[in-house]
Amino acid sequence: MHIAIEGMDGSGKTSTAKRVAELLGYEFIEKPLHLITDKDDHFENYMEVIGKVNQMEPRFKARFYGLGNYLVSSMARNVNVVTDRHLASNYYWNCVDDEDYFNLLVSECGLPDITFVLHVSADERKRRIAVRNPDDPDLCRSVFDDSCYERMKYFLTKHQMRYFFIDSDAKGFDEVVQEIVRIIKQHINQKIVSL
Repeated sequence: MHIAIEGMDGSGKTSTAKRVAELLGYEFIEKPLHLITDKDDHFENYMEVIGKVNQMEPRFKARFYGLGNYLVSSMARNVNVVTDRHLASNYYWNCVDDEDYFNLLVSECGLPDITFVLHVSADERKRRIAVRNPDDPDLCRSVFDDSCYERMKYFLTKHQMRYFFIDSDAKGFDEVVQEIVRIIKQHINQKIVSL
């Protein structure tokens, strides 16, 4: 089973994905291409590579991150995984005029079993990032509006993905995790019943 946790920086997606994976006994995957560039849970080489990749044009970035999407999808055929970001994030950040590539990517990767998008208001995301690291360069980027969620929703709907938007503004961390785990277990039970 493949569970994708999507959201913008400051939405709590990494902590949530780790905790959900832990509770379900699934493998947690963050920055999947680091599995090729680094050993164990180290990210040094990967971070150096993406520092260069992120300066390139969106079509190149989409394909680079698409390799990570392929890797995760292939891993999910053999083990249950929870990923911190996946197809919807790649689309949001890198699709400028390249819908055909993303259609191909979805076709070849297949869909996650469930995608969760953690929705947090722009002000709250900014506050969380500032608390985490007052010098975070994301605080100077123009990513603090809600258009990101509309773009992700468009992509998820277009490809008929099973997805849930979780309003994390009004819920605590444990509430969000428990809601996600409940939905996943319900999905598993429905699959068993349908067999």
